[in-house]
Amino acid sequence: MNKTEELCGRLPKLLDHEWAEATAHRIQDCVSQPVLLTSPTHTTSIHILMVKHDDCYNPALVAAVWDRVQPDAVALDVQPQYPKSFTRMAKAMYPGLMDKLLSTPLTSLSGALDHADDFDRLRWHHALLQVVGQGASPILISQAALFNVFANRDLHLTEAIAVAHLAVQGPAAGADAIMLQALGEDDFWTDEDSAAYRRTLLQVADPKLRSAVSTWLQRFVLSRLEQALSRQQLEESFVSAAAGRVAHEAHCIAHSEPRVREHLRLQGLQTAHHLARLRDIASGRLGGRRCNRILAVMSAEHALRLRRLAEAPGEAVGPALVGGTG
Repeated sequence: MNKTEELCGRLPKLLDHEWAEATAHRIQDCVSQPVLLTSPTHTTSIHILMVKHDDCYNPALVAAVWDRVQPDAVALDVQPQYPKSFTRMAKAMYPGLMDKLLSTPLTSLSGALDHADDFDRLRWHHALLQVVGQGASPILISQAALFNVFANRDLHLTEAIAVAHLAVQGPAAGADAIMLQALGEDDFWTDEDSAAYRRTLLQVADPKLRSAVSTWLQRFVLSRLEQALSRQQLEESFVSAAAGRVAHEAHCIAHSEPRVREHLRLQGLQTAHHLARLRDIASGRLGGRRCNRILAVMSAEHALRLRRLAEAPGEAVGPALVGGTG
């Protein structure tokens, strides 16, 4: 822990700067570049916020877009049985802790990481374990998961619990309650996939940034690199240009390892499932009422694949104009 704390205090300056710029662009993308889901009688704006799960500054990211989007519903890439647990965990939080995290500064990575201390992390995870220990949650939290989040200065399930907290605070006067919905998550991601993912992030990063992080503590710094990349760089990483994507998919289809072929198939099915769930939320088939604005809080990979599918020719959708909310 001491070594991690020491290294956190002297992050590469370029990473600090790139993270702040990418974070500002991520917020602006979410607010001003929604995807539109249209039907003959209704249009819904899907505002997509890309996060890295468990980052300690996720509550502040969510807070930065919340009032500007004013969602009717929030969708998370989690299992359908989890949202009620997030609400219970939010209510179990130590007084004042969530407000502190919602106000985390987003102007520098080092400042964001320093905002919460070890006592805050202990209080956060105590609330989670309290709910799980009461048998009031289907979520399992392992000792290894807790060790990893502490070692990496993370907070387990931050974005989901922050969303639940904001949702229960109540909508504007006269408005319907904000719905919390689940899109489903993958369970086919392996350690090999994680290693390949980190290599891909380094490949698409700016050469100077790649050089800076390559000489640092690999595990800790790489975990922050995703949030320091622009959407264009992440698109190159996850879905790439059309020609590269076709080549990648052809490579996977012809791969000798069955798991690689199956992974590609599952990714396509999962993205289609996410889009179908969003359509159901938008139309009221899921949740019981139509929505004009949905905030989708998702990992970068899920978000980029969803946007690509939603904006593909043949889909009755399209990108909104800057500032449009449908």
